[in-house]
Amino acid sequence: MNRFDSTYSSGQRKVGLWLRALLLVMITTAGLLSSSSVQAQTTLTTTYSTSPVCSGSSTTVTGNLTPAAVNIGYAAAPPVYDFANEFANVVALDDDQVSGQQLTAAGVIFPFHGENIDLGVNGFYIGSNGFVTFRNAPLETQIAPRNLGAPGLGQTYNAIYLCNTDLSPQLGGGVVSWEYVAGVGGVDNILYVTFDNVPFFLPGGAPGVANADRIRVQAKLFCNGSTGTAPGSVEIHIDYIDNNAAAVNVAQNQTTIGLLNNCQAPAATIGLDQIAVPLAGYDDVTYGWNPGGAALAGTQVQFFQCPTPGVNCNGVGGTNVATDATAPYQYVYAPPASTSNQSYFFYTRATMNNCETVTSATAQLDATATPTNPSSISGNQNVCQGGSVTYTATRTV
Repeated sequence: MNRFDSTYSSGQRKVGLWLRALLLVMITTAGLLSSSSVQAQTTLTTTYSTSPVCSGSSTTVTGNLTPAAVNIGYAAAPPVYDFANEFANVVALDDDQVSGQQLTAAGVIFPFHGENIDLGVNGFYIGSNGFVTFRNAPLETQIAPRNLGAPGLGQTYNAIYLCNTDLSPQLGGGVVSWEYVAGVGGVDNILYVTFDNVPFFLPGGAPGVANADRIRVQAKLFCNGSTGTAPGSVEIHIDYIDNNAAAVNVAQNQTTIGLLNNCQAPAATIGLDQIAVPLAGYDDVTYGWNPGGAALAGTQVQFFQCPTPGVNCNGVGGTNVATDATAPYQYVYAPPASTSNQSYFFYTRATMNNCETVTSATAQLDATATPTNPSSISGNQNVCQGGSVTYTATRTV
């Protein structure tokens, strides 16, 4: 189905060509909020000032947060045009389709808006309409060609746009592919994603007939270990984007090129222009962005207690008992009095730059039984003295 002729509103069908600057972004979803996660560098642990602690006495619970030393934004840095011949893994895509999970070898890390994405574990996905995404969701609920500054209600984005427009790669004559190459030029580790001679959708065309107007674009994602170009950098190399002469509406001859993170608020974006592909098309054009802007940092830490004493809930279903927005992130807890030894489990969840979250492992707090008061005291006295003797008992722990 042609996405532009679908049941989306006309406002939803619009797409923009971003030709000037990168979107100013906050930070990606991680941990419990998306299919990809903050890994390796950002750490959060939960510790106690005293453990074991006496039941009825207090201990300080601390969320020990160490953010990864990465930036969450990007700065424009157009590269020199260089379209590489790296097409090893062909991806078959139908009209308006997102691919299955694509995986590199283990240990290939791509930093994107402060999130270290393990491409060998979390992978990536390629959309038939000219984009790469790190979020596993159907096209109709995630990304359709449109103005990035006005996403549909409830939609989120976490993508790199090579040439986001209405394409039909299933009609042949073109290839969608990717390839990861380590040590490019002896210095860089690059993931290449290429749309090679892929046709636009042909409105009103006979079934199976491909549009004569096509695109040839390539994204280069610089992964960890690159030393010539900063890891996390993105380059878009355009060999050509034809003018879509067969377009029957404005949106079918517009395209979007840029980056958008799924915590980006539309109001914070800049440089979003809805510009049609010129009659001469685009030829040997490049766009590029290097990591920059604010550093990854904690906004707050929430403290969660597992609901059942002695049972580790493994970071799921805990009760939010406190929130601290100032480092060192702490919460004072006193186990209730008990005549038997008990154990309690806590975990912490840090919000990074008001957007993504990372959750610690649960930590066990042991509480010893509350000592009981003596019920009676006996002693001896010289009966010749008469009177009474008073004994004083002092409880010590």
